[in-house]
Amino acid sequence: MIRAARIAVYGLAAACLAQAQAQEPATPLTDGVAHMGVSSCSSAGCHGDQVSGPGAGPVVGQNEYFRWRSSGEAGAHSRAYAVLLTPHGQRIARNLGIGKAEEAAVCLDCHADNVALDQRSERFQLSDGVACEACHGGAEDWLAFHRIGAGHDANIDAGLYPTEAPEARARLCLGCHLGSKTKNQFVTHQIMGAGPFTAAELRGHK
Repeated sequence: MIRAARIAVYGLAAACLAQAQAQEPATPLTDGVAHMGVSSCSSAGCHGDQVSGPGAGPVVGQNEYFRWRSSGEAGAHSRAYAVLLTPHGQRIARNLGIGKAEEAAVCLDCHADNVALDQRSERFQLSDGVACEACHGGAEDWLAFHRIGAGHDANIDAGLYPTEAPEARARLCLGCHLGSKTKNQFVTHQIMGAGPFTAAELRGHK
């Protein structure tokens, strides 16, 4: 009887886990909606304010575009695609035998907002790297609510990815920074072994 009870408990736990996983929001890479591109966010009245300074907006600084494009650590995501074009990026691609790094999905799915071609608006540019919608989700449905100031809850209901939720944020960030079960984001031993720095490259990265 005890064994039967344990089996029942395990079965219930597995069912709950499966249901929870089924209810998890899709990550921006797999959300299935149109991604409008960085230029949809970078105007002075949105997130491209370079006059008023940090904290000028009622909720956010409104200078996020320039922080994203900055040369320091804060701008690393904007340079993620460009890294693929460097000698180091190209060497990793050669070691993996995948052709050009800037064309290989196994690279682009973490170094850019590599959504399907039919999800890219006319203003979308893959070369923008890990851009706004790579973290906040395709803006096709929530951008209008966002622009009129409908509020964060309305944006979330319309499809904005909930980066403020710890579990959702961890799933999003770790998908690239650690690897995930999502296609092209699983980090294999082959990938880990494909790009050790040479001594010269290490000197160049100091």
